[in-house]
Order: sequence, then structure tokens, then C-alpha cells
Amino acid sequence: MKKWTVLFPLFSIFFLLWIEQGIEVSYVWKTLAKILVFVVFPVVILRSFTFNFLQIRKTQKNSIYIALGLGLVRGRYNYKYVYVVE
Repeated sequence: MKKWTVLFPLFSIFFLLWIEQGIEVSYVWKTLAKILVFVVFPVVILRSFTFNFLQIRKTQKNSIYIALGLGLVRGRYNYKYVYVVE
């Protein structure tokens, strides 16, 4: 796992630099490459690892509801501030 945490960011940086500067593709292809590098690759690689600290079933539902509610309230506030005030 330690090697992966060092090699993956380096691979991602060089891959995206190559796409940006080397082959000069359109915005759509750049966006698809970023999705591939930052979403698909980690999901595929991390599927084989187990994380003991992420035990969702043992989390109290009340804490999840509080966090979700506060996130929605904060998101609503940010939306209101950015789009309504300006």
C-alpha cells in the first residue's frame, strides 16, 4: 500500500501532463482522462484492499443523519451566498 501512495500520484501527474502538453486534445478528452485517473483507477486498485477503519455498519445512524443535515444546510447557504447575493 505504501508504494501505491507514492507511485499513483506521480503516474497521474505525468499522465495528465502528457495529455495537456504532449498530445493537445480537446477539453472533453482532458475531462475524461481526469475522470479515468482520479475515479476509475483508484476504484479498481482499491477494490482489493480492505480498510478496517471504515466500518460503516458500526457507525451510529444518528451521527450520519446529523452530518448529512449539516452538509445540506451548509450547501444551501453556499448556494444562496454565491448565486443569489451576487
